[in-house]
Amino acid sequence: MTTLKRILSPYEETHLARFGKKNADAQSTSAPVEYITGKAEFYNHVFSVSPDVLIPRIETEELVDLVLAFCRNRFTNHAKIITIADVGTGSGAIAISLVAALRAENIPCVVHATEISEAACIIAQQNAQEILGVHSELTITPQSLLDGVSTPFDCIVANLPYIPSERIAFLDPSVKDHEPKIALDGGPEGLTLVTSLLEQASPLLKSNGCIFLEVDHTHTQSTWDIFSDWDTKVLADSFNRSRFVQLSKK
Repeated sequence: MTTLKRILSPYEETHLARFGKKNADAQSTSAPVEYITGKAEFYNHVFSVSPDVLIPRIETEELVDLVLAFCRNRFTNHAKIITIADVGTGSGAIAISLVAALRAENIPCVVHATEISEAACIIAQQNAQEILGVHSELTITPQSLLDGVSTPFDCIVANLPYIPSERIAFLDPSVKDHEPKIALDGGPEGLTLVTSLLEQASPLLKSNGCIFLEVDHTHTQSTWDIFSDWDTKVLADSFNRSRFVQLSKK
């Protein structure tokens, strides 16, 4: 039986070469090249990744931009220290990128990152050490969503599982066969964990604070109108697809 040769994109070839792998290393697997090298680039940093964590996507860099814009405005107006929760941190890509960027702009911050997977927490801690060095601004804890948290936040950010369950089987094999299902499957409507998070977040959000979520492209404004306790605004990504939602308490 003849095995079809995997055709690599220019990006995949470049990524393999950059991190010391050959094209031949990708021929026996459909795994993303990031898992083959154990590295992924995000927000001008190199993160360690494994099949225990979702590979950070370029679209999610725009989520970081949204949070940074909010933090700059809040710091300029009245906040002395910006407090942020990153829920479901995975590899730590969002939390670590925020700390690094706020450091560069001399904006004091405290970031609390949570992650239900202990294996993912270990990877996030490793990335924090490698990218940030000493990182007193950042804590990473193995917990579900914001369970047991009582500290209020200026901003809560999350890239939780948001793909509706019935669509998981139709994802590209490089995703559905290799990336952790726990980081993909968002339940029947893709909103299971998001709904739980909003219930927990309501008493934890400071006055005029905001929540920023990455969401499925099928989650249009009408999707979010059911959350009647929240003012919601759906935002498009650079490909003009519904990708993010900003929420504040009414």
